[in-house]
Amino acid sequence: MDGSQFPNGSYHSGNMDSPGMGQQSFGDGQAGPGYAGYRRVSSPPGLEHRLSPPMQYIPGSFQPPQMFQRSQQQPTYAPPAYDSGKGFNPSKMYRKASNIMNLVPWRPLCLFFMLLCIYLYMQTDSSVSYSGNTASTGSGIQSSGKSFDELKSSVSQMTTSSGTAESEEEEEDLSLAEADQAQPEDPADTPLAKLREFKVEPDSLDVDAILAHPCANRVIVSEKAKVMYCPIPKAANSNWKLMIRKHEGFEDFEDLALAHDKSKNGLKYVNHYSKDDLKRLLEDKSILKFTFARDPLSRTLSCYLNKFVNKEKDGDEYKEFMAQLYDWNYIETHDIVNEERPSFEDFVNQIPYKSNEEMNEHWAPQAFLCGIGLFPYDFVGKLEDVEIYAPPIIEWISGGKENHFPTQDEIRFPSGGTKDSIEQYYTDDIKNKVKSTFKDDFAMLGYK
Repeated sequence: MDGSQFPNGSYHSGNMDSPGMGQQSFGDGQAGPGYAGYRRVSSPPGLEHRLSPPMQYIPGSFQPPQMFQRSQQQPTYAPPAYDSGKGFNPSKMYRKASNIMNLVPWRPLCLFFMLLCIYLYMQTDSSVSYSGNTASTGSGIQSSGKSFDELKSSVSQMTTSSGTAESEEEEEDLSLAEADQAQPEDPADTPLAKLREFKVEPDSLDVDAILAHPCANRVIVSEKAKVMYCPIPKAANSNWKLMIRKHEGFEDFEDLALAHDKSKNGLKYVNHYSKDDLKRLLEDKSILKFTFARDPLSRTLSCYLNKFVNKEKDGDEYKEFMAQLYDWNYIETHDIVNEERPSFEDFVNQIPYKSNEEMNEHWAPQAFLCGIGLFPYDFVGKLEDVEIYAPPIIEWISGGKENHFPTQDEIRFPSGGTKDSIEQYYTDDIKNKVKSTFKDDFAMLGYK
């Protein structure tokens, strides 16, 4: 009998024919916790010996057995008890620290420190200055006002001295090998400081104008040697190119033909740099920006002797120089091989007929070639005083390893003997013509 109904209308669970089935016994006379939906009822008469008291089912109130239930009395979480007056309470300490940090005016404080850093930087930057730069010419060029004679004596004293002595501590710290390779951080620590007293620079730096000027294709940049040099033909530019290529690490540095070939000499020029990179180099005080000019009277005669007197008339070079002095139409209509060479006066008279851009670089104005008055040169030296000014520059280029400037014979480029020929070729009229043609060179470079 399964689920039989008793006379009183209640049900009992289990199989009445199977002893033990559905016999749930609870000693307290109540429905067990595992069967919360059941309650006990009285046993039918005559069956007390077989069944425990049956349970009555209450619909909708069934609950799973206790073994599958989670305890209804979960322990509530409470933080560890701390003594508010004694001991260490991290939560309380954190709240106090947060309150204190919130009271700090962070934004004004950060602004104050930022302004302080800017002020200190400007003070440091302004302290790196060089003496001079007080006088200015009509072309916007500044110079120190010191004459070359005064500069010559000051530099000669420095170059003939044994140099600045190092302290005993530095001598102990640096080995001889390190000392040979040591290079000062700024030329102000070397005799170059004296060279910087004679500066030729514009009133303001115009990088765009420099890149647009022909000097951008002429000024050599050597970041390794820490120099920017503008070569002027007929002013020992071969010697300087040789020295720069030597300390750039080129094994063929003695090859002058290669040194003059911009496409093959391996050197960098100003027009190889972007505007921002060039601005950085021009403002870098550790890079010496220099050039050497020559007396226009001597340079003009040297060019004439070298290009029009000492060249073979039937050679390609002579033909090319004649075309650059006149034009190619003149070459086609004249027998330049059999005709007489142009005289020095003819050469001087013909030069002004060409613009600066059209002139051959060997006789073009020096101020134009190197952008003097536009490019911020630290030093514009005179070839006539190269023996005085060159040693400290060579010392800087070589990192202190040498200070000897190679002569014309040493680089196998003999002199043309111009110095001894000045009086022979120049008359007063020719001198005045040269001074008129190259008036900017005389004014900017200090020649008379």
